[in-house]
Amino acid sequence: MFKYAVQRKANLDAFTSDHVQLYESDSIHAVLIGAAKAVLQYDLEDRNEVFRTEHLGDYRQPEYGLFGFLPDQANKEGISPLFGRENIRCMDFACGTGLLVQNLAPYIESGTVVGIDISQAQIDEFRKKIPTIHNLNSRLVVKPYRYDIIDPAFNKENRIETPRELQYGTFDIITTTLSFHHLSALQQIVVELKRYLKREGCLIILDMYDHKDEYSNSESTTEVNLGSAVAYHGGFSPKQMHEKLDPLGFSTVEADIKYLYEHWCNEQNIYNHMPAPVIAETLKSAPKRQRAGKTEYLVPRSLVLAICKK
Repeated sequence: MFKYAVQRKANLDAFTSDHVQLYESDSIHAVLIGAAKAVLQYDLEDRNEVFRTEHLGDYRQPEYGLFGFLPDQANKEGISPLFGRENIRCMDFACGTGLLVQNLAPYIESGTVVGIDISQAQIDEFRKKIPTIHNLNSRLVVKPYRYDIIDPAFNKENRIETPRELQYGTFDIITTTLSFHHLSALQQIVVELKRYLKREGCLIILDMYDHKDEYSNSESTTEVNLGSAVAYHGGFSPKQMHEKLDPLGFSTVEADIKYLYEHWCNEQNIYNHMPAPVIAETLKSAPKRQRAGKTEYLVPRSLVLAICKK
């Protein structure tokens, strides 16, 4: 647990209130719209459609031109049946500022969404969205909490009580977006998340993949970087997702590249994620812009979708 605590501190140091205020860029909004679509279609019968690789918007347009990208609410055939049921229970793990829940809210017939994150700054921003979410869906109960699901000592030290909504075997789905590569104790966390799922419930993961494993002279993508908020630099390929998830006892694990897109990111993000052989060229040649007084670079990225059924 010591190594996990060291890397968790790196995450908390990175996601300060100031950082969180700037987190919701147009690139992040695009990713969370893509994530919402993947979640809404997670158990459609046509698995080729669920995992069909799509290009996620156009960075040259406002909000990446993703107006109308999400499924038509009236077209029930294009939305997983779960969302039309009454009183469903969802957890958004490492929920951040609540963007995914806000995007999903209009599609949920009724139920409860529990957001879990170790960062108080993220939870505070999430709570600001609750009135907007309730305006989108008055039959949806939204409960964001600061909590560490694997470290009782952290919770005790920070006087955090276990949310009463967290009961094993009670969640229909658990989602986690842009967080997998931040988790040093990845397998321990996934095993715990699995306990919270109902029988045949699903863990739905969408995470960055920067193809670092394709460069033989890059450091191993399986090496945990304890001093960084990004525990696994470069993320995971579909194959690496299977290597992490297959041994954990799910009845099925599916993983593939779901989205290709262009991400505006700062220099630190590039060093944390991209393969070493391309960093210098990216900083030299990539399109640039200024946002909040900092230079951002436009880099191509992939997003891997993994769906794990209990």
